[in-house]
Amino acid sequence: ADGQNAAANLVAKGYYVSKANTANLSLLSGISLGLALSYVNEETETGAIFFGESTKGALSVQALANVNSEASATPSSGVFEVASAKTNIAQAVQKSKIEAAVKAVDNDQPHITDTTLDVKASSTVSVNAKVIPGNIAGSVGGSVVGMTLNTATAKLEATQSAHVSDAVLRGNTSANIVSEMNNANNKTGATASVAGNAGSVSLISNSPNVATATSDAKVYAFMSGTDAEITGALTVATKGNSYAKSDVQFGTNVSAGHVGINVVYANAKGEYQAYVNATKDISVGKLAV
Repeated sequence: ADGQNAAANLVAKGYYVSKANTANLSLLSGISLGLALSYVNEETETGAIFFGESTKGALSVQALANVNSEASATPSSGVFEVASAKTNIAQAVQKSKIEAAVKAVDNDQPHITDTTLDVKASSTVSVNAKVIPGNIAGSVGGSVVGMTLNTATAKLEATQSAHVSDAVLRGNTSANIVSEMNNANNKTGATASVAGNAGSVSLISNSPNVATATSDAKVYAFMSGTDAEITGALTVATKGNSYAKSDVQFGTNVSAGHVGINVVYANAKGEYQAYVNATKDISVGKLAV
């Protein structure tokens, strides 16, 4: 694409939602309840790439994404009297890739002259897994005998970049390169929960309740391999949060005989990098990284 003496906007927007829910009968009394399984595996890719020429104008390249993955298992929502409830599993896995770039494609090197350049990648990514072992009878009261396993697992892997690579920048050009992920809310990310509601709950020989949430966010903003001789400012920035929360809890009125193991694990990690990797000397009016 070429832009001459004009404003050009290149925008890629992605909105992705994946949900899975397993729910059993609202009124249940019996000998054995088998499996309540919910699985979500979501992989997304959003990209906006410019590889032409821009002269005496404004050029905006944006990749914008909103990705939500949710898995839930709700074995019951009413009277729940079961002799042997086996396994309730909710698992949500999300892998997202977002890229906004001005870069060379097939040896076609971008040339940007006398241009206000804005390169931005921005996303909100979240994954949630929850097991609600029923209204375990709500206000009526109920009992669960020999419930085997409640497991909620939420896993988030996201890679995002905004960059100018292997390009030529000249003249009265300014460049703003920003990559931000979950920047608006620092409690958006991966959450996993196993929770029963308030009410009268009796748990006899209850085996493990496990909630695991992991978030791995890699967010980059950079200029690399670019020949830049410009009088305007160059700004390179990353912004965002990596968040993980796991929770196991039951109602307010719980009596237990041989309650098993409650396991909660949360791990939020990531890489947030903003840099200029110059293969030769660059000249800019002002540099902020």
